[in-house]
Amino acid sequence: MDKGKRTFVNACMEAICQCDTSNTHYLFELKTGEHVYRAQPSHLSMYNKDGSLAQLIGMLNPAFIRTYHDYISNHAEHGRIWLHQELQNFLKAFNNKDEEYGF
Repeated sequence: MDKGKRTFVNACMEAICQCDTSNTHYLFELKTGEHVYRAQPSHLSMYNKDGSLAQLIGMLNPAFIRTYHDYISNHAEHGRIWLHQELQNFLKAFNNKDEEYGF
């Protein structure tokens, strides 16, 4: 997992564990292949150096944060391990229109 994806997963894990719904978490892929994480309360777009729109490859909004938080609260002993794996599965499903996602 590269730095951008790792940052996204770690930030999302912290937001979920703390039930911090103040931001939506975004992961973008630039034309260079670099993955860039950002978090902010309002909609966010990112652009490549040539002005074209970067591809959104992950987004975790406050509703998902609350849902995940409620779920791991009931599974505290293995919650962080499960959550880390689940966020990786979430990213895969987010980028595959043929894959269904659910936990």
